Amino acid sequence: TYNTLIESLPHTQEGLDQSLKIFDMLEKKYSENGDERLKPNIRTANQVINAYAKYIMEKSTKGYFESKEDRELALSYAEKARTLLKKMKKCYNDTSDKDVRPDAATFTTVIDAYARVGLSKSASKADELLSEMKKTNYAPPNFRTYTAVATAWAKTPGDNRSLGRVQELVKEMEDVNEQMEADAKGKRIPRAKLVKPNTRTYTTLISA
Repeated sequence: TYNTLIESLPHTQEGLDQSLKIFDMLEKKYSENGDERLKPNIRTANQVINAYAKYIMEKSTKGYFESKEDRELALSYAEKARTLLKKMKKCYNDTSDKDVRPDAATFTTVIDAYARVGLSKSASKADELLSEMKKTNYAPPNFRTYTAVATAWAKTPGDNRSLGRVQELVKEMEDVNEQMEADAKGKRIPRAKLVKPNTRTYTTLISA
């Protein structure tokens, strides 16, 4: 399937371009003939978005984005992932088709991409997506989302807002989790909906 093909592409600039071309091709063919087998759904979009996020994370880990120019390049890749998220969100809003509805993983993966860029504006964009998620009734943020936004701020060098914002995020997580547990009244909260800070969250706070 095309989803498998996208997933198999290498995390290189050429691989990213190819994944986006495949998505655009599927979108075009589906609009032309309505063949459900060619319909790009949210899984297809998530595969492309994940490719961009992984590319940025892998390069960041290897020290590729040390200069301001390189970080701007990384930001452009994160923006491409967000553009695809916007497209799927608009498609869902226009059609109410659940097959194209972004989920928490879609938003969080784009936030993860922003989190590795290391610019103040990328951290602000991660925060914007967190706010978007809070306004939806279908993709509430979870502990992974909050931790990714906290990481975005923690990795922003020289921004005096970073520590304070990470502290705010952790406090919000603790407050939301406390309310969720009270509402659950002893019932198990699904892992996908958990907001409770974990070790990585607190490590991010320390590193900020």
